[in-house]
Order: sequence, then C-alpha cells, then structure tokens
Amino acid sequence: KKKKRKRSDGHSEGAAGSGGFIQVEEGSRRSAACCLYLTAMARYGGWTMRKLTVAYCEFSGSSRGAREFVETMLPAFKQKFPQYEVATEIRKGKHPYVRGDYVKGIPRIVGVKNLPVDEIEFHVKNLRRHTNDKATHLKKRVLTKTPSIQGKWTIDTFPQTGLN
Repeated sequence: KKKKRKRSDGHSEGAAGSGGFIQVEEGSRRSAACCLYLTAMARYGGWTMRKLTVAYCEFSGSSRGAREFVETMLPAFKQKFPQYEVATEIRKGKHPYVRGDYVKGIPRIVGVKNLPVDEIEFHVKNLRRHTNDKATHLKKRVLTKTPSIQGKWTIDTFPQTGLN
C-alpha cells in the first residue's frame, strides 16, 4: 500500500505537477536507506547536510568577507568535501548569508554580514557538523549508572512501623 507524504523542506520531487509529494511505501525501509545513501556529517551511516549555499552581493561592503571566502576558501572546500553540493547566489543590495540544507528538517541560515573570512569558515564548519536532529526528551528526571536497589519511596513503604 502506498501513501503520499509532503517533504519537510517544502521542495518538490518527481514529475512536474506532483505538488511536492513523493511516493513512499508503508512499512518499507527503502526510502530511509535511500536518503542515507544520498545524503551529506557522518551520522546514522550517512551524511546529514546535502547542500551549502553562500549568498552575497557583488558590490556592498557588508559582503566583502563573503566575496573573499567564495574566491579563496570555497574551491578548497569543494575539493575537500565532494559529497556536498556547493552553490553561490548573487543577491544585489542584500546582506550575505550562508545556508545549509539538510536531509531532515528545515534549512539553517547564518547571517555573515561584515564578518572576516575566518569567521565565515567557522560558521560553514558548524553548518557542516550540524545534524538537524530535534532535542530528545529524557524519560526520567534523574539519570544514574546505579539506580536504587531499594525502589522508589511511596506512602506504603513502611506500613508496619508507623514511620509514615
């Protein structure tokens, strides 16, 4: 049995006019394995980031560091990490940013206005290492390696002594 599911990042896949839906077979692991194989930080057997985009203006002063980063550091980044799709965007009159698109969840955007090249490289490194996983809630309030052998205290713990 097949069901339609909307992609979380809002992009459409498949044939034109599909409305952003992809076909997923219920109960199959094929789609998850496929995503891990095609994805980009090593976690769960695959890479979590897919695409890195650097957007900047050709003329504005706030994009000076981003222009230097694109000219000097980005070619080396492409060679070192061929698994990522790397793109540049020219946005006239807009402040620069770096965007990481991930397999799971929404893309992460970091503004790099007036930043030097080394700080932009730091942000790119953080985007590359980011997994885009949600925070997990702990089931117990206290985590310990040695749980209590005696058990939890209740009103009926010492019924015969009257110490309650």
